[in-house]
Amino acid sequence: MEGCNCGSGCKKVDGHAVTPVLPGMVSVVGTGPGGLDHLTPAAGKAITAADVVVGYSTYLALIPELLVGKEVISSTMMQEVERCAKVLSLAGAGKRVARV
Repeated sequence: MEGCNCGSGCKKVDGHAVTPVLPGMVSVVGTGPGGLDHLTPAAGKAITAADVVVGYSTYLALIPELLVGKEVISSTMMQEVERCAKVLSLAGAGKRVARV
Protein backbone atom coordinates (compact mmCIF):
# COMPACT_ATOMS: atom_id res chain seq x y z
CA MET A 1 0.00 0.00 0.00
CA GLU A 2 1.35 3.44 -0.85
CA GLY A 3 0.12 6.96 -0.21
CA CYS A 4 -1.92 8.90 -2.74
CA ASN A 5 -1.09 12.46 -3.74
CA CYS A 6 -4.67 13.64 -4.27
CA GLY A 7 -4.78 15.31 -0.84
CA SER A 8 -7.85 13.42 0.40
CA GLY A 9 -5.94 11.06 2.66
CA CYS A 10 -6.73 8.02 0.55
CA LYS A 11 -4.37 5.13 0.04
CA LYS A 12 -3.52 3.16 -3.07
CA VAL A 13 -4.20 -0.57 -3.09
CA ASP A 14 -3.04 -2.45 -6.18
CA GLY A 15 -2.76 0.88 -8.01
CA HIS A 16 -6.31 2.00 -7.19
CA ALA A 17 -7.12 4.89 -4.85
CA VAL A 18 -9.19 3.80 -1.88
CA THR A 19 -10.72 6.50 0.29
CA PRO A 20 -10.93 5.46 3.93
CA VAL A 21 -14.37 5.17 5.47
CA LEU A 22 -14.56 7.71 8.24
CA PRO A 23 -16.39 6.69 11.37
CA GLY A 24 -19.44 8.64 12.42
CA MET A 25 -19.81 10.58 15.61
CA VAL A 26 -22.01 10.25 18.67
CA SER A 27 -23.03 13.21 20.81
CA VAL A 28 -24.85 12.48 24.04
CA VAL A 29 -27.16 15.43 24.61
CA GLY A 30 -29.31 16.44 27.57
CA THR A 31 -32.33 18.70 27.23
CA GLY A 32 -32.18 20.07 30.77
CA PRO A 33 -35.58 20.46 32.38
CA GLY A 34 -37.15 20.61 28.92
CA GLY A 35 -37.72 22.94 26.01
CA LEU A 36 -35.42 25.08 23.93
CA ASP A 37 -35.09 27.73 26.66
CA HIS A 38 -33.24 25.25 28.85
CA LEU A 39 -30.99 23.73 26.19
CA THR A 40 -27.32 24.68 26.38
CA PRO A 41 -25.75 26.18 23.24
CA ALA A 42 -23.48 23.11 22.95
CA ALA A 43 -26.47 20.76 23.06
CA GLY A 44 -28.26 22.80 20.40
CA LYS A 45 -25.19 22.72 18.15
CA ALA A 46 -24.81 18.95 18.56
CA ILE A 47 -28.43 18.34 17.56
CA THR A 48 -28.20 20.79 14.67
CA ALA A 49 -25.05 19.09 13.35
CA ALA A 50 -26.53 15.58 13.62
CA ASP A 51 -27.79 13.55 10.68
CA VAL A 52 -29.88 11.41 13.01
CA VAL A 53 -31.42 12.15 16.41
CA VAL A 54 -32.20 9.14 18.61
CA GLY A 55 -34.01 9.36 21.92
CA TYR A 56 -36.83 8.77 24.29
CA SER A 57 -40.02 10.09 22.66
CA THR A 58 -40.98 12.29 25.63
CA TYR A 59 -37.65 14.15 25.46
CA LEU A 60 -37.78 14.52 21.69
CA ALA A 61 -41.28 16.03 21.97
CA LEU A 62 -39.71 18.93 23.91
CA ILE A 63 -37.50 20.03 20.99
CA PRO A 64 -39.53 19.63 17.76
CA GLU A 65 -37.99 22.75 16.21
CA LEU A 66 -34.55 21.12 16.22
CA LEU A 67 -35.77 17.90 14.60
CA VAL A 68 -37.04 19.39 11.33
CA GLY A 69 -35.28 17.75 8.39
CA LYS A 70 -33.55 15.16 10.58
CA GLU A 71 -33.96 11.43 10.64
CA VAL A 72 -35.56 10.88 14.04
CA ILE A 73 -35.66 7.55 15.83
CA SER A 74 -37.76 7.61 18.97
CA SER A 75 -38.84 4.93 21.39
CA THR A 76 -40.58 4.50 24.69
CA MET A 77 -39.18 3.96 28.17
CA MET A 78 -37.28 0.79 29.02
CA GLN A 79 -35.58 0.57 25.61
CA GLU A 80 -32.25 2.14 26.52
CA VAL A 81 -30.16 -0.81 25.38
CA GLU A 82 -31.88 -0.92 21.98
CA ARG A 83 -31.50 2.86 21.53
CA CYS A 84 -27.79 2.71 22.34
CA ALA A 85 -27.25 -0.22 19.98
CA LYS A 86 -28.98 1.74 17.20
CA VAL A 87 -26.83 4.81 17.92
CA LEU A 88 -23.62 2.79 17.66
CA SER A 89 -24.79 1.09 14.48
CA LEU A 90 -25.61 4.42 12.83
CA ALA A 91 -22.30 5.97 13.89
CA GLY A 92 -20.47 2.91 12.61
CA ALA A 93 -22.11 3.54 9.26
CA GLY A 94 -20.65 7.07 9.22
CA LYS A 95 -23.65 9.04 10.51
CA ARG A 96 -23.44 11.94 12.94
CA VAL A 97 -25.83 10.91 15.72
CA ALA A 98 -27.25 12.90 18.62
CA ARG A 99 -28.46 10.68 21.47
CA VAL A 100 -31.00 12.69 23.47
